[in-house]
Amino acid sequence: GGKLENRVRLIRELIEETLIRFLPNDINLKRTDKILKIIIFAAIYELMYKHNNSIKVIISEYLKASEFFLEKAQIKYLNAILDKLATKIRNESD
Repeated sequence: GGKLENRVRLIRELIEETLIRFLPNDINLKRTDKILKIIIFAAIYELMYKHNNSIKVIISEYLKASEFFLEKAQIKYLNAILDKLATKIRNESD
């Protein structure tokens, strides 16, 4: 694989480790719906690397976008996951 592939794989692994470390009982990555997982990973990436964006804005934007792809129950779950993770991620990376 090329440099970009390696970078993407490393970031994906880092996000998975972050989820497992902070939310060991809240999410099962093997059983999570693929679209929901993609949205969670994208939001976590932003929380980890886009520090100029506020937590509130990031979560709100992903919840808005998720309305096109997810059921209400999944959106509530997404909100809970992102709320739990956001401050933990930001506190760790500051």
